[in-house]
Amino acid sequence: MLFTIHILLSSVLLGVILVTQFVSYPMFLKVDRNNFPNYHMNYTFYISKIVLPLMILELFLVIEMLVNSYTIYSLVSIILVSVIWLSTFLIQVPLHNKISEKYCETKIKTLISSNWIRTFAWLTKLIVLF
Repeated sequence: MLFTIHILLSSVLLGVILVTQFVSYPMFLKVDRNNFPNYHMNYTFYISKIVLPLMILELFLVIEMLVNSYTIYSLVSIILVSVIWLSTFLIQVPLHNKISEKYCETKIKTLISSNWIRTFAWLTKLIVLF
């Protein structure tokens, strides 16, 4: 049962990161610079309410999977979730903090390109689970 929940959760998170990668982050480059601070503040507020609880649940499920059934799949999953968390809090969050202060096309493009780390990690994790 937990494995099924894990696959479902990984699928949802992959869907969210794909929308982020191909829609949300590229839209940052289209928003009027004068409206950007408000747009970005609203985006980060609402997306955090969706993604953060799911990421925390995913972390607990991966730890549970590793503890209760140590396999190559659980080991790869914990490594990929670690990559996702490190990328999120060492790369994406600091970039969001910088662009929240001031619109910067270069930093937005860096946000988009560095987000591929999480996109590929979640995709690989789902493939490994299947």
